[in-house]
Amino acid sequence: MLSYLRRAAAVLPLPLNQGSLFYILRSLLAAALALGLGLYLQLDSPFTGASTVLLLLHPVQGAVTGKGAYRALGTLIGLFAAFVLMGLFAQKMLLLIIGMGLWLGLCTWAMTLLRHYMATAAIVAGYTVCLALGPALVEPATSFEHLMTRGTAVILGVFSISLAAILFSRTTVEGKLEAALADVARRAIESLSGRLAQTDAGVIRHDSSLTMDIGKIDDLLGLGRGESLRLESRVGAIRAGLAHVQSASIDVCLARDGDGLRHVDPAWTADLQATLERIGRQLEVEPSGFSLAAQDLGNCLSRLEQRVNGICPGLNSKRLIERVKDIYLALTSFAALEQGAPVALRKIAFHRNYPDALHNGLRAFIAYAGAGVVWYLSGWNQGPTVFAVLGPCCTLFAASAYAQSNTVSFIKGTLYAIPAAAACKFLLFPLINGFALLVLSLGVFWYFGIHATTKPQRALQGVAYLIVFNTLVSTGLTASYDFVEFANESLATVIALCMSLLAFQLLPRPRAAGMPALGEVIHQQVLRLLRDGQRLDHERWQARQQHRIVLLQSLTDSAQAERITGLACLSIQLSRELVRVRQTLADAAPGSSEFVHGSRGLQRIAASRNHLGIGAAQARRTANALRRSGAGYLADVYADVAWLLGCYDAAFRSLS
Repeated sequence: MLSYLRRAAAVLPLPLNQGSLFYILRSLLAAALALGLGLYLQLDSPFTGASTVLLLLHPVQGAVTGKGAYRALGTLIGLFAAFVLMGLFAQKMLLLIIGMGLWLGLCTWAMTLLRHYMATAAIVAGYTVCLALGPALVEPATSFEHLMTRGTAVILGVFSISLAAILFSRTTVEGKLEAALADVARRAIESLSGRLAQTDAGVIRHDSSLTMDIGKIDDLLGLGRGESLRLESRVGAIRAGLAHVQSASIDVCLARDGDGLRHVDPAWTADLQATLERIGRQLEVEPSGFSLAAQDLGNCLSRLEQRVNGICPGLNSKRLIERVKDIYLALTSFAALEQGAPVALRKIAFHRNYPDALHNGLRAFIAYAGAGVVWYLSGWNQGPTVFAVLGPCCTLFAASAYAQSNTVSFIKGTLYAIPAAAACKFLLFPLINGFALLVLSLGVFWYFGIHATTKPQRALQGVAYLIVFNTLVSTGLTASYDFVEFANESLATVIALCMSLLAFQLLPRPRAAGMPALGEVIHQQVLRLLRDGQRLDHERWQARQQHRIVLLQSLTDSAQAERITGLACLSIQLSRELVRVRQTLADAAPGSSEFVHGSRGLQRIAASRNHLGIGAAQARRTANALRRSGAGYLADVYADVAWLLGCYDAAFRSLS
């Protein structure tokens, strides 16, 4: 008995701290404002604005305003699609259901491929059609009025929550972002500083924790970019800087002949190490001092390049300079937070999982169309409710690795909301009169759900509770107390959630969304690199491989993830060396032995791309031919390409 009491007490909104209390009061104010505006404008569904507010709740100001803007955009796109579907199939119910399912599947596909707020817009565009056209399935003549009412209510909700966030919340992301950027830059500098004292060969170094933190910073940037126009205008530069930091953190030591830094005067190496240590201490004390740090490192880099270039450096010396340049360009990009935003210094690109997106889109279509056929054959009057719930659930959790558990959390929140809505609607509403008492009554119930959203383990239950509660107590301008209708709608909501859970169980996330598929994609991209290296944009190709490394580090199987990460690091270094080969050939005289042997080596490697061991032998053969002809530098590069291909082939075979 005591255990049940403890579990019941755990969901109560106590204790409260100052931050959560202020957040709850701000959210209640925004929801009340949206509801009041909806009633004042005499909308058919005034509670829709309050539901929009409760969907956009977030303690970060930028997340509220950014998600709100893209939610409004997604709503407008969804309403336009609804107009088109109604114009085409208003009198053809089955075709209308299939069309709605296709649109939902298309938006789910787009949501899986897009990131951050763009994904939010795709989600909203998909289920807006379900919410807006649900009643039209029963009463097609009222579809236009319902579409306009819903669009207006959503815009009111976005306006209300954005106004409350701007007036009563603080801008918090920018300070956190500066501190996080300084931390990853400092750690990359420390890694490079430690590299100066190491001379071991044939080693792949990669800081997994640094990669994970880079991914977290990108998520933070996506979350808070709506906080200010200043931050929004610098997103490209900051992401370019993060790509440079990750590039600098990938270190493949290829020294086979003890080249190391022996061509560099120890005094200059000491100068670089002292500069790096000084910049690291400076960023630790002053996280926003990116401009001064970039200037200091840039001066040191210029001195080092002049010294090294004057004595015909070895390959490792050049690779050292490339890593220093990466950190310098990262600091220059991060300095955009202190001054005018520069042009992004590096191309960025992200991994897109097209098989997973197609699977999610098909699953949403099958679930929606199947529910539509069942409703059409049964004639149940709660079909619109089923569609209104099934559409958002099939979309919201489609890309999540925990879609089933998230849906179960939604079902739990719904089961909390049904008795709360019944008590509010049938016990309290008949006793009150006036907007003030209405808001006070609703606020008591909203309070529990809003507080639950402040606890990560109960956030989904809190959101489900708020949305289902609002939907069930919702009335038009004239109150209606039909308990049979309420029970029907409650049952339809639970059934729709169970159908969504069934869809996730029968059509679970495919293997193409997991770690082995990422390894396969990385391998296919290596084959593409060898085949189309001449036409490939290597910087964008490397950026996609780097993003795949970030995705790998977020997966749970750390041992396998590290092995596949090693493959990705080798592939990025291979791309760098192939770029070096092409740059050297571009400077060579056409028809010279260096040009002929070097070009022939690329052709042989491309021809044997499906047998990387043979490709490594061809690279060694080319290196020997170049060395005999006196092209020592290019021969060393080809020898490194051979070593990389051999290591990659052995590592890939160990995973097979």
